Amino acid sequence: MIKEIIKDKKGNGLILSCIVVLALSIIFFFIAEHSRTQMTISSVRDGLESVATNISTNNCDSIYQSQREGYFTSNILENDKWQPKIDKSNLDIFLKETLGAKKEGNIYVKRKKDGQIDFKLSDVKINITNPKLAPNNEEKNKSTFTVEVTGNLEVHKMFSVFSDTKNVNVNVGSKVGYMPKF
Repeated sequence: MIKEIIKDKKGNGLILSCIVVLALSIIFFFIAEHSRTQMTISSVRDGLESVATNISTNNCDSIYQSQREGYFTSNILENDKWQPKIDKSNLDIFLKETLGAKKEGNIYVKRKKDGQIDFKLSDVKINITNPKLAPNNEEKNKSTFTVEVTGNLEVHKMFSVFSDTKNVNVNVGSKVGYMPKF
C-alpha cells in the first residue's frame, strides 16, 4: 500500500513525505538536545574537577609531607604549634575561568550570547578533608588531604517535545586527593 502511494502520480505521496520528514526532524532534534545536555553536564563536571584541583594545588605549599608515615595534611607551624591551614579562596574566580559562569546571588549562571540561560549551578559546597598531623595507629594511612566540590546543576533545554519540564536537574561533583610526586 505504501509503495502504491509513493508511485501514485496524483500527489498523495506529498502527505506521506511531510509526515516522514516531520518524524525524522523530531527524532533528530531529540537526539541533538540530549547530546547538548550530556555535553553540558560533562563539561561542568570536568570544570568542577579543575576547580578542586586548583584548590588542592593552592594548598600544596602547606602540606606536611611525610611519605614514611603515609599521611598528608595541610598545617603550618604558628607559635610553636601546628595549626590547620586551608585556603578555600578564589572559588568564584576558578568557576568563572573554568565554566564561564558568573555569580548571581548564591547561584553561578552561564548565559548564551543572546542572554538566555544555558545552565545554573547552585548549592556549591567545598569539603576539604585535612587529616590529623600525627594520627594514632588506627587513623594512620586511612585518609589523605582531599578536596571535594559538589553542586546542583540545572541545564535549561532549548525545546521540550515529550515532557512539560524545561530543565534537567543533576547533582555533579568531583573529588581530588593530594598525592606526592616522589
